[in-house]
Amino acid sequence: MDIIRIGNSNISAFSELLGTVYDPTGVALGAVVDGVPAGVAAIHFSGGVCILDNLHVRADYRRKHIASGLMDSIEKTLISSGISGIMTFYNNADGMTSFLKSFGFSIVPGDLLFSVPVSRLIESPFIADLLLKNTSSSVRPFSSLSGKQIRALKNDFIKNELAPSFCDEGNYDSDVSFAYVKDDVVSGAILASKRDHDVDVSAFFSGENSRRTVLELITAISIAINDEEEEDSTINFIGKSESVIRLMALFVSENDLPSFKQETFEAYLML
Repeated sequence: MDIIRIGNSNISAFSELLGTVYDPTGVALGAVVDGVPAGVAAIHFSGGVCILDNLHVRADYRRKHIASGLMDSIEKTLISSGISGIMTFYNNADGMTSFLKSFGFSIVPGDLLFSVPVSRLIESPFIADLLLKNTSSSVRPFSSLSGKQIRALKNDFIKNELAPSFCDEGNYDSDVSFAYVKDDVVSGAILASKRDHDVDVSAFFSGENSRRTVLELITAISIAINDEEEEDSTINFIGKSESVIRLMALFVSENDLPSFKQETFEAYLML
């Protein structure tokens, strides 16, 4: 097996393995076995740390130590360049955890990503029922909250190990973020930011009446997105908290909604 540097003269031979996960400002290495491109590794650099973007071996060449050879070459390249560490983000669908641990990587849970089409949310029974009964009067736009209510909400986020920084202005879009207010007390909130035609929900909190709060907050954000966008959008729920997982399980299982779920991991290795 030969490990070679991928550049303009030979990138076409490795393009299928590289796919779109390739930063031309970084470094790409290719593994060649008997003249056949068998694997690739692509990295880029950020703040003195190497980011492993891609490590891929052709299916019929796996379990032949090709990935290990590519990782060894990456480590040698980094050490000679004075880079202090390497990190990567991945899902465990391809068994990356055990492989990375064998190289000494530390693994920590990343975000849970759960995506649902807005059009299907709007059509789902729980939103139709809420609209029919007009029970969303307790949900208010986040921009309408008082300073006292925002401070109380930030305390709730801290208490529930959620990121309080999402309550800071600029970290959310007020027209797609909502709070559940009962008797002048905020008992739930869903904070989101717009990205192209999609909306990323990065912070969520529900109080004692969590089921009712969840349903009304999802209704509010779904309607806001649907009214604003001409084409179908997707709500991406992103987070580490148990409340996000409960929220996803609730409306997906009870309303038979199509969705995409992916749990990610972060891996670090100091050289």
